[in-house]
Amino acid sequence: MRPKELILVDRAGQLIGRDELMASVWDEHWFGSTKTLDVHVSAVRRKLTDHGENPQRITTVRGRGYRYERNVR
Repeated sequence: MRPKELILVDRAGQLIGRDELMASVWDEHWFGSTKTLDVHVSAVRRKLTDHGENPQRITTVRGRGYRYERNVR
């Protein structure tokens, strides 16, 4: 995974707000659409879909942010 994608993995189990993700992945001077974040989360989700014995996922917590979860059964 690319460095921008690892923040969710590094903080597995924790809810991370959209604003916090935007600020930590892109700097505070970012001037663009927040849809960029949605595209990156989607890309990470695709990478996590086929992990066989080690299922993982990113959960969207509506209105709050995202949470990366390991060993989901």
